[in-house]
Amino acid sequence: KQFAAAAEKSSAKLEKSGRAMQNAGNQMRSTGMAMTASITAPIVAFAAKSALSFADFESGMNRVRAVTGATGSDFEKLEGQAQDLGRTTKFTATESAEAMGFFGLAGFKTNEILAAMPGTLNLAAAGVMEVGQAADIVSKTLRGYGMGAKETARVSDVMAKAFTMANTDLTQLGHAMRYAGPVAKSAGLEFANTTAALALMADAGF
Repeated sequence: KQFAAAAEKSSAKLEKSGRAMQNAGNQMRSTGMAMTASITAPIVAFAAKSALSFADFESGMNRVRAVTGATGSDFEKLEGQAQDLGRTTKFTATESAEAMGFFGLAGFKTNEILAAMPGTLNLAAAGVMEVGQAADIVSKTLRGYGMGAKETARVSDVMAKAFTMANTDLTQLGHAMRYAGPVAKSAGLEFANTTAALALMADAGF
């Protein structure tokens, strides 16, 4: 009887321990599944986003190749600069590629685009606008005033000063310059003076 009682007691303890181990195992399994989901889902989302961004960049650079006709080392320089600007500025490589496309449409060659990009990105940041729009404004302003890409930094600085000090913005100033620039250039007016005149006119409501 004593042996039977001891065996029954031991069996009850083993059964209780078994249930405890089973519960612990279930909890660990649930925790593991939750951790897997919480870790895997962001990784999958990041991978999908990265793949999409790469595809957008490739599409943008294909457009640059088409409008500029750049091949070989010239195209590699453009692609390399777009990637570098994507790493070192607030704009992505895809946005830089878009800006290069606008310069290409304006007839800029590889070296001109490379020279124009840094100043254009600075202007886009100052004007709080998409870099493609800024590139469109800069390219039209440079061409309308008969200036080369090496003047981009100066043009960007002058325009940024104008729209931050006057009652206008970069879009309006760029639009005005499209019409006034070629006429002012033919009249012998210096770019900074023309920009200042447009800024004063904006303050006066014109």
